Amino acid sequence: MQNVVIARRYAKALMLSTNKNSVLENIEKEFIDFVCIINNEKSNLKKLLNNPIFSIKEKKNIIFSIFKTYGLNTMLRNFFFLLINNGRFSMIQSMMKVFLKELNKKLNKSKAIIISANRINKKELDLITNNLSKHLKKVIFPEVLLNKQSIGGVKILVDDLFIDKTIYSNLKTLNLLLKKSSI
Repeated sequence: MQNVVIARRYAKALMLSTNKNSVLENIEKEFIDFVCIINNEKSNLKKLLNNPIFSIKEKKNIIFSIFKTYGLNTMLRNFFFLLINNGRFSMIQSMMKVFLKELNKKLNKSKAIIISANRINKKELDLITNNLSKHLKKVIFPEVLLNKQSIGGVKILVDDLFIDKTIYSNLKTLNLLLKKSSI
């Protein structure tokens, strides 16, 4: 629990380091790219950067060379230097998750998980996404999952909102209405 609180503090500090949304979006992409680079199974970067045998200076040199090679943002590099200085680099995954969540909130973006029994074509997906965007007043990024167990229809999860438009749900509602009307 304490790690989540610490991760949130660092992520919010990174968010507050700039007021420009374009810079934050660039940091978002580079943060994800950097975490992918260090999590690459072929490289031992993650183990090396979390290993106490290596000095802070050596770890910073490694990060500096990665940032120089890939031409990444200086502000993000300095953020990672801060993590190394404070012995918090091992929490980078949770910091990234909190940062992405906070950034999406700030930029009014949400991920929608759409679960369907059948494949959804582009036209249907655009229709669902546009309707969600219009009603929620957010930019929606859809992720479609197939559920062959379902009879038909879709389930949609956006943030804390759950929409169930499956045939099973409609039949259940109809059954309740019929029971109420017969009483």
